[in-house]
Amino acid sequence: MYRPAHQSPGISRFAPPPQIARARYSPDGPSFEQQRVATLQSARAPQPQSGLPLAFVRSALFAVSDTGTHLKRERLPVGPLAGSQARADEPTLVYTGPRLGQQHALVWQALMTLSIRRKCADPSFGEELVISRRDILEVLGWKSTSSAARSWVWSLLLDLQGAILELRTPRHTFSQSLISSIEVDEVTGRMKIQIPDRALALLTDEVACIDLTRKRSLGRDPLTLWLHDFISSQHNDPSRMIPWAVDALRTLSGSTKPLSKFRASLKKAAAALTTCESPLLTKWRIDDQDRLVYTKTKTRVVFLPAPALEVQEAKSKQQQAWEAARDQRERIIL
Repeated sequence: MYRPAHQSPGISRFAPPPQIARARYSPDGPSFEQQRVATLQSARAPQPQSGLPLAFVRSALFAVSDTGTHLKRERLPVGPLAGSQARADEPTLVYTGPRLGQQHALVWQALMTLSIRRKCADPSFGEELVISRRDILEVLGWKSTSSAARSWVWSLLLDLQGAILELRTPRHTFSQSLISSIEVDEVTGRMKIQIPDRALALLTDEVACIDLTRKRSLGRDPLTLWLHDFISSQHNDPSRMIPWAVDALRTLSGSTKPLSKFRASLKKAAAALTTCESPLLTKWRIDDQDRLVYTKTKTRVVFLPAPALEVQEAKSKQQQAWEAARDQRERIIL
């Protein structure tokens, strides 16, 4: 028998997109319009990636300090995203809920990884993920699945369920909790977790692909984990690896340490990313302008091209129409 934790509304799965007429073959190769039409023809939406949205890793959503406190409609600073040249396009993130930390980030990414695996195995997968707490621990590489470890996962899941985001970026609008609901089978201990479909959509575009194997090898220092994700979201071209002011990193990470102490912690975190398994940083230093200057190994960040964005927009409109029709049918039945 499943017992609900706390309930919050979710969004039903997208319906299949309408079929679009085929583009004609051109001996000179496909034009942009032909590529656009070909993309729209595909019955598959852009697929979610194993990682975290850029707005999450370039902000203090998963902060490095002050976990245990509660925030109410607090606007969190977000680092610039690609394509946000105009001030009106700057990302905004308003957060209500328990202060989240890097352990929450690990559990949420593990949860999304399990959802993506399920969706790859079963394309009809909707919002309901049936798993155990052991499954999450295994994704995180934990050898222990003791009662204490399972309780740790459970407490973090409850925090994520109470985490309500109002996110606006040039490519995303998201106003929901990170987890819609959790029910637990009292006999088997397995959980039914409702994943908002829009949460998986956040992982299709404007997303940093995070190497979870490397990340889980870094230990539990919050700043090291935050810096790992932040650097993973940066450009691969050495000429475009912009130096970051130490004070700006302190603000974006949510640290409450004095600048001098934060700088010392940042040096330790950068050193850990240089010496870890499959190092992320190849070189780093704090320059005379108090900036973190670095070079990094290649990472992957996903920005969808315009045709794929049209698929998402078409699916979003179709989903709204489908939900409106469903609600109308329910009112007629009642």
